[in-house]
Amino acid sequence: MFTTMLAVETFMQNYLRIPFSATIAILPILAVYKFLPGVSLAFFLLWLCLFPLLFFSNEEKKFSWEEYVFLLNIVIISVFGAIVHLTIDNAWFDINLFFHNMFSIVLCVIPLCIVVNLIDVKVFVKTVLFFGVVVSLVLIWQWVFLFLTGSFQNDVFIPGLELNRRVETFVVYRPSSFFTEPAHFSIYVLPAFQIALLQKKYILTYLFALSILCSSSSTGFLMLGILLVYHLCKIGMSKWYLAIGVLFLIVLSIVICYFLFSDIFLVNMNKLSRISKGSSDDRLFGPLAYLSAFNAWEHMFGITLNQLGNFSIVENACGLSKNYANALIYMYISFGLFGVINFIFYIVRKWRSIKGPHVFFLIFFGIFCTDQILFNAHFFYLMCFILLSDQICAKCAKQKSKVGKMKVLYLTVPSFFDLDISLVREMSALVDVHVLLVVSPQSLKSSAFSIEKIDSRCEIFSANEYNAIQKYKDVIDLKKWFVANNPDNSFFSCIKLSKKIKNFIRRNHFDILHVTSACKTIFFLTPFIYSFPYTLLTVHDPIDHGNISWFENFFRRKMFYRANKNVLLLSTALLDSFCKKYHVKKNRIYFSSLSVYDILTTFKTMRNMYGNYILFFGRIEPYKGVDVLVTAYEKSELPSKGIKLVIAGKGNLCITDSDLSKDVIFINRFIENDELANLIRHCKYVVLPYLSATQSGCVMSAFAFNKPVLATDVGDFPLTIENSKTGMICEANNIDSLCRAINEMSKINLDILSACIKERFCENGPFSWSSIAKSLFNVYESIVLNSRN
Repeated sequence: MFTTMLAVETFMQNYLRIPFSATIAILPILAVYKFLPGVSLAFFLLWLCLFPLLFFSNEEKKFSWEEYVFLLNIVIISVFGAIVHLTIDNAWFDINLFFHNMFSIVLCVIPLCIVVNLIDVKVFVKTVLFFGVVVSLVLIWQWVFLFLTGSFQNDVFIPGLELNRRVETFVVYRPSSFFTEPAHFSIYVLPAFQIALLQKKYILTYLFALSILCSSSSTGFLMLGILLVYHLCKIGMSKWYLAIGVLFLIVLSIVICYFLFSDIFLVNMNKLSRISKGSSDDRLFGPLAYLSAFNAWEHMFGITLNQLGNFSIVENACGLSKNYANALIYMYISFGLFGVINFIFYIVRKWRSIKGPHVFFLIFFGIFCTDQILFNAHFFYLMCFILLSDQICAKCAKQKSKVGKMKVLYLTVPSFFDLDISLVREMSALVDVHVLLVVSPQSLKSSAFSIEKIDSRCEIFSANEYNAIQKYKDVIDLKKWFVANNPDNSFFSCIKLSKKIKNFIRRNHFDILHVTSACKTIFFLTPFIYSFPYTLLTVHDPIDHGNISWFENFFRRKMFYRANKNVLLLSTALLDSFCKKYHVKKNRIYFSSLSVYDILTTFKTMRNMYGNYILFFGRIEPYKGVDVLVTAYEKSELPSKGIKLVIAGKGNLCITDSDLSKDVIFINRFIENDELANLIRHCKYVVLPYLSATQSGCVMSAFAFNKPVLATDVGDFPLTIENSKTGMICEANNIDSLCRAINEMSKINLDILSACIKERFCENGPFSWSSIAKSLFNVYESIVLNSRN
């Protein structure tokens, strides 16, 4: 019985979302009709769809508290203002009108508290586009008749329903489709225009743009130009081309308007001339004239909504202004300074909560400052686009992904070149991935990437120009690999190169920006990364080893980690420590892992120069515990069995050569890739005696040759290395524990461990690069589709 009821609830909820979503999408069209005194048909139908949806909804989180707090503050400010006006006996204050207006505000804002959780975004977007086309075609049809005959049919409304404005009061030379004035038409079509741009449906884009021009709405003209410039900036158009293009559009618009819409053009120029002369009857600043009649209480709490008519008459302010089209100033008039502050705090919170583009904020603010939309159907309609911004952009991105692969820029450094080769190779089958390798004098050599001399030019080059990359042409697509060359890593070179990287990103229109390092050059990209819609930062070392400066630590914690909207960790071991230290929220974090560095196995086998030995390799750093390894080895049974210890890597060992036994071989220099491959290939097993760690590529380098690993119990080692299966774990910074582990490893059949490693990391297995690439692709999709919103 319970299961049946739950199924019925789910069925009803899914189907009730459709009329609710469609009603919101056509709310401004329905708002022109009256239903009850003070209640439009729009809000009646909205609530009619909302009540059954709330009844059948089984969502755990139904409401958005930010909208509730905003509404509660407006109510408190209004009530306090009403009490003040009644106390000082203001003759203009109408208490009945006050309660009527408060009811209207509640009718408008309450559904906003629920819309994100209950709306079907797909239905909403499709309905907006469909009716956007319908109203645009009707308006163009009206304009054609106006152009040909000098008049048009303006009564295109539903017969039998009462309009909130008489048809005979409409301006005879300004078509407005199903709306009572052209500005309302533009308010409805502008979001549809932006959606069409996001989906790259350019025929619809041209249709909506043409209809806005035909409508003669000055608000529409202004916002259409702003949105076009915004779009050109987002696609990376050069500043000079952008300036020329904007100038051309302005001149072309003036010419078209003058010859085809001469009356409309003169009306709008007249509006601009009134603004330039400082007239109080203008769209932007006219309402400010009322404030000269305000007292201190009215400046703080306003005169409450829709009391301006009575106030003007009683306070002898009726001659000050007849135009209150600026909703921001009207917010101040209605709710005072406290109301404006409340609104700003609410909008800032919504701005910060959005991960994707903020273009719908641009539309809202442009209209909010040029038309009176306070707490009406147009306000509700535009606010829905803000609340649903991430989901709408995600739907548009999903629509684009059906056309081709997602386009990813993988911004990395030579330090990770060995793992990047394998990962990008597998990712290329799933996404259109391009790699940009940032090279500086400090990063000329790494395990798989090595060049002798850096180019003197601060430029982005094709990977074909680098022999260090060209030798991997059978593994990677060189056409999609690039090198960002920083010749001296100076302040000015970093600025110059970061600018070139930004232009490179804009030119290629990437969907995802995947960053793997916070190197000095990438530091200067921080503002750009913050503004980029979809970013992912791979953090290889969630907790540093104490070898970075205070400035670098501050930069990472306060700036770079916050600039990247999403973080990818390669282990869950240090999740809590990472979140606590860098104040990163867990809902921004994704997880992946590493597989074997199989690129090492491509190097040909060379002669074994050291006989039987165990191996430590990598740069010598204090946190790696090499001195502990040397002591533990000398105490172990291995020297007596003729098994040597080879330490391969550049750095200060803190032990003099005279103190080393003859069985310890220290190769104190940078180890080239081919030599490293053969050192691992011929060793018995690899030892990693780290005192602290996160995860290490050394493990995966060893596993590439099916070599077991003996490591300490720090970082990700206990999760990566299965005790007695793929290696062994001992206590960190404990010579006796490491010595016992070394002795135990000498008694184990290492071939069994090698077979286990080979089975675990087999091709297409759960730990293979192909599986990791698929999981990373899912992360990309989650970011673009905002599945965590």
